[in-house]
Amino acid sequence: MTKTPTIVEESSARHSRGAQRSTASIAWRFVVRLKWQYLPLLLSDYTREILRRKYDAVATDMAYENRASGAAGPLGKLVDRLVLNFPTHEGLRQRLAIVQGSLKKEITQRLQQSDGPVRVLSAPCGLMRDVLGCVTELRKEPALDMTRVDIYGLDLDASGEVLPEAGRRAEACGVAVRLYQDDLFKPQAFQEVLEQGVRFQVVNCIGLTPWLDLAEVRQLMSFFHDRVLEPGGMLIIDNFSPHKYAALAKDLEIYSRYHDAAAFVDMLRECGFRMEKAVATANHVNTVHIATAIANS
Repeated sequence: MTKTPTIVEESSARHSRGAQRSTASIAWRFVVRLKWQYLPLLLSDYTREILRRKYDAVATDMAYENRASGAAGPLGKLVDRLVLNFPTHEGLRQRLAIVQGSLKKEITQRLQQSDGPVRVLSAPCGLMRDVLGCVTELRKEPALDMTRVDIYGLDLDASGEVLPEAGRRAEACGVAVRLYQDDLFKPQAFQEVLEQGVRFQVVNCIGLTPWLDLAEVRQLMSFFHDRVLEPGGMLIIDNFSPHKYAALAKDLEIYSRYHDAAAFVDMLRECGFRMEKAVATANHVNTVHIATAIANS
């Protein structure tokens, strides 16, 4: 029997079908289309990883790491540094700082205001640099009982390499994490958790909306509100803005979406959230939205 694709799988499939050219093929297309100014970018190790991975969790984490390398020699390392400093990649690092700060504040307040557990879901979790960094910092605070913080991570992990690496990183940090390879739009293993009545105080959803159409974003927000978060729970979610390198992304077969800012916020409200604040990165490439789930009347 043929499996019916879910929305996320359809989105991934659409992206994959349009992103089949090799690095050499893309380079030749630059030559044919007289976009020779892009050719030196292919000397960058990171550019080649982006072309191969299309900003998957591993490629995104390389932007966070921000370490230039030079398989093509000193010139390649210089170009690698240039690429890592592109507004998109600076924005990713700025977003990481915003998300970690928001998580620290939210977890701290909930630990101080309640004696119950604080359940945090990161979905998609990627390599969990944001959550693990936050928890590592909070454990330095003697007044906080971090044993009451339960961390969950969920990722589609189509390549099968993301969740094992996330688990290794969590173990290295001494942080217990429950990891699920699952589809947010049609969860199976994670559905069992929800059916047990488990609800979350914090959901961290970073980096997914650029790969979804607006109708899919609505479905995602509704899922978090109706099935995942408890009333009063906090959703952290982001939205990218067009910038001067957006056209280059299409040439590199990276088909991300830029949702209208006002429509994005309106959709959060329509799905049952109260906007608390929106924090833009310093270079305005990304905006992190923090919203509270309102109880259904």
